[in-house]
Amino acid sequence: MRLYCLLFVVLLFSLGTAAAQDVVGWRTDARGEYPQAEPPTTWSAREKIVWQTKMPGKSWGSPILIGQRLFVPSDPAELLCVDAADGKVVWQKTCSAAEVLGAAAAAELDTKWRELSERKKEKQRAFEELRKAQPEAKDEHARMRGELEGLERQVDLLKRKNPIYSDRGSGNSTATPVSDGKTVYMVYGTGLVAAYSLDGELRWQRFIEGSTIGFGHSSSPLLVDGKLIVHLHDLIALEAATGNEVWRAELSATHASPIQFRWGQENVIISPAGSILRASDGKVLFKDNALRTSECSAIAQGDILYVQEGKTSALKLPLPGRTDDGLEILWQGSASRGRRTPSPVLHKGLLYGATTEGILEVTDVESGETVYRKRLDFDGNLYSSVTAAGDFIFLGCTRGTTLVIKAGREFEQVALNKLENYGSNPVFAGKRMYLRGQQHLFCVGE
Repeated sequence: MRLYCLLFVVLLFSLGTAAAQDVVGWRTDARGEYPQAEPPTTWSAREKIVWQTKMPGKSWGSPILIGQRLFVPSDPAELLCVDAADGKVVWQKTCSAAEVLGAAAAAELDTKWRELSERKKEKQRAFEELRKAQPEAKDEHARMRGELEGLERQVDLLKRKNPIYSDRGSGNSTATPVSDGKTVYMVYGTGLVAAYSLDGELRWQRFIEGSTIGFGHSSSPLLVDGKLIVHLHDLIALEAATGNEVWRAELSATHASPIQFRWGQENVIISPAGSILRASDGKVLFKDNALRTSECSAIAQGDILYVQEGKTSALKLPLPGRTDDGLEILWQGSASRGRRTPSPVLHKGLLYGATTEGILEVTDVESGETVYRKRLDFDGNLYSSVTAAGDFIFLGCTRGTTLVIKAGREFEQVALNKLENYGSNPVFAGKRMYLRGQQHLFCVGE
């Protein structure tokens, strides 16, 4: 009887994973693995480029593929639909303050933002000059520091309450769109969210709330049970059909994206803020600092979560309904310190993770032992998440270099390819790879 129950639980997890794949979003299914692909492994700016399409602006965001159409984000506030066969733009839509507030109100808001930001910069310069000229004037330092902090609070409040475009850090379009095959949704760094039909008809657009993260918003949305999950400041569930708020959880946003999976009869959300929530009502089921990540997201496999932040952890969820039991730490392995912008990928029992600075670590997920660690010779940072296609692992650098290695327990370099600078995640389908560079969308392959 016990064996039957365990098999039933495993079946529920498997069904949940299959159902989640009907939604296409960040890393296609949030895992970044394309086992059926026959990917290109070598290319250059002149070789194996099927087509390339100029984008209206830069972006760290990634495309998604729905049928024969690619949906790709772009600064300043664009979502484009591109034909996957020939790279032609089918439609392009803008979602900015002017569309939502009106041109006059948007211009007034922009002026207010610029004036307040300039006042903050001037106060910061004056404070630095005072510290250098009069290092002993502690009372004056405290007074000016208080004034500066007051201006910073005003800036953050204005940004959180209004759709303000800021061309700094991550830009405005780092989030990846998400779609249920009927509607495509896009979240911008301004706090604006828009929903379109696949043919480009506007379903709804509205301002939710602004992000106050210093480097800018990058968390991608989820679609779960008819709800659009966005994490700009709080974690918020919107009714996907209307954009109306359903529930809100006061959890601090990070650069990482939440993920979803099935836990027994319920869909739950893994928040990089360190919590697991029920998708139906936003109730926090588990809190654990081991779940907290800044830039990279967890990987879910059945009832186990693999998390990389300072160390690599395998965390097991209790049986469905047993929220009092908490998460079980199966193992914790050593990991290189430093930033971890790339999310890892799980492929045939091995977890491939990397630091932003380019240290690759391969971990056996059964034992938690490090299979090998390798410093990569990259001129730039790794922002793109680690991706598996076919039996190859792809690691992308912000200077446009992509390292392709053979999957396995030993490091085996296949190719080092150079193209345009990028920090997005590649998408694979058949013998093609789709990649969003900083200036172009590329189709690479046959």
